[in-house]
Amino acid sequence: MIDYCTILFNKSEHALLPLHLNSLRHYSKDLFNIKISVRPEDTESIEYCKQFDVEVLQHPVYTQQLSHPGLRQAGFDCANRLDKLMQSCTSDWVFLAQLDIVWVGNAIKRIAPLMNDTCGMLGIWPHGCTVINRKVYNECHHAFWPNGGWLGRVHSEHPNMMIQIIGNKEGGSQTWWKKHSNPNSQEKLINIDGIDVGMLLPIEMQGYGYTFDRAVPYEYHHIGGASFHGLTDCLGDENIKQGIIKKINHALKKFKRFR
Repeated sequence: MIDYCTILFNKSEHALLPLHLNSLRHYSKDLFNIKISVRPEDTESIEYCKQFDVEVLQHPVYTQQLSHPGLRQAGFDCANRLDKLMQSCTSDWVFLAQLDIVWVGNAIKRIAPLMNDTCGMLGIWPHGCTVINRKVYNECHHAFWPNGGWLGRVHSEHPNMMIQIIGNKEGGSQTWWKKHSNPNSQEKLINIDGIDVGMLLPIEMQGYGYTFDRAVPYEYHHIGGASFHGLTDCLGDENIKQGIIKKINHALKKFKRFR
């Protein structure tokens, strides 16, 4: 069997769990050994997950310690959970899927030829699902950790120009959220947006000679943001939540056969 992992962040995703698991099993039968990461204090979600014949793993919340004001960057807890899920797996390849996806086809049939010793990773985590070569993963350092606060110092004096990656503190007043450097400054700086969860991993794997293919199984519908993870109670985020709720309700109606 192939290990298949997902994360249940909070109660807002309870209604989506049957859609996720029932659609997966409908198309892939008993191919997968399913594991779900849940917060240990969320006893209601732990008991809820146990109804679905899955392995429930309790992972405490991880919060990156920042110097305030620091980066407003989400993803550290997600990265920690994904890494702990990988550590719990034993199969040669591991599926990691966001809980707010609904499968609309066989999860492995098309990509099976790509799951070989020369490939390290298929697909991108922020898109909803990624498939990992566990042996290659265990040889890497970056894991799923995000990063951010980068600037690029432009060295135009070099024949082919060179951009040196630096931290935003080295840029003085040219902090990471400013898209353009000070026109009055002699130093040319460019902004480098933060690196999302799991995006450093395929780069590292390619550095070791393994291939990376974006062709993750596209046989799924990804709702996106259904846990409201990282959103606050401010007006802007409340508007985002309302948009997500509409997408959730649409999915619950469209895929009601899996509920």
